[in-house]
Amino acid sequence: MIGILWQKVQNLENTTTTVAGAAEKTALAQPQAVPQAGEVDPITPEDHINGNSEAKIALIEYSDLECPFCKLFHSTASG
Repeated sequence: MIGILWQKVQNLENTTTTVAGAAEKTALAQPQAVPQAGEVDPITPEDHINGNSEAKIALIEYSDLECPFCKLFHSTASG
């Protein structure tokens, strides 16, 4: 019985050390810069748009409607 209790305490101490070490590594990680979109070509009559073409914010979606996941997102983005 004492052996089982000792083993459980050892497991808990090892888990706590691992979790604390992982949290410390995460806190020390430097944030990565997010790349910017840069210049985007102006909207042309050939483009497929939904909404105001003069809006300040635009969502550019590149997808394949043959892909089931793209189909699901398309209904969300254009809804």
